Amino acid sequence: MSEVPFDRAVAVSNLRRILACDPETAERLLTTFEGTGEDTSVSDLVNHPPHYTAHPSGVECITVVEHMGFNLGNAVKYIWRAGEKGDAIEDLRKAAWYVNREIERMSQIPKVADEAARLADYATHGLQGGRDEHQP
Repeated sequence: MSEVPFDRAVAVSNLRRILACDPETAERLLTTFEGTGEDTSVSDLVNHPPHYTAHPSGVECITVVEHMGFNLGNAVKYIWRAGEKGDAIEDLRKAAWYVNREIERMSQIPKVADEAARLADYATHGLQGGRDEHQP
């Protein structure tokens, strides 16, 4: 895949259009690369933007979270990158939202398992009222 050269004017225009109510954030995102000598191709901004590799370990968050479920992975992502793109408190609230969603999901698992067992018992024994406790 050929690299598309970085065009600052186009990028500023696009970011301002996307972040119309927050041009300072658009500027901050653009100036992160300026003067660093890093690759500023569009491909690099998509695949490895600065906030992806800003963690002191240098490890990208996806390397860790791709081994987790959706909710926990997103929670870790928001904690990992808290404050890198904006308000850290908002990022932590988002992380808490995903943690709470996972707690709710996991708390439903025993109920679903109980219902599945009841339905399996019904499918096996029909309307006979379930199996006899003395039968295997």
